Amino acid sequence: MKKILITGGAGFKAGSNVNLVGATANASLVLAIDGVENSGANSSNFFIVDTTRIANYTSLLISAADYGFPNSAISENVNTRIIDALAFSNVIGLGAITNVAVLFANAIFST
Repeated sequence: MKKILITGGAGFKAGSNVNLVGATANASLVLAIDGVENSGANSSNFFIVDTTRIANYTSLLISAADYGFPNSAISENVNTRIIDALAFSNVIGLGAITNVAVLFANAIFST
């Protein structure tokens, strides 16, 4: 199967799955992003994201002495700014899709 990619978008990472739309699309055809242009020339090639799962702290009270968030540099409590209590990570190597690989196909698709 040969597909020419006209515009690759932005913010994709090599190795990510491509989700298809349709009743049995992902069961019949599995694709993955096989290449991205991540020089940063056309779009940002990294993002800073919050990695804290708030759901892990649902039983905590606002009045707790220490919320136990991942940022161990401070003791988080009602007097702490939310931004200071969270943990962040860089997602790198993002860019426009340049190549898509077919990982699995068990059906005939017309182009």
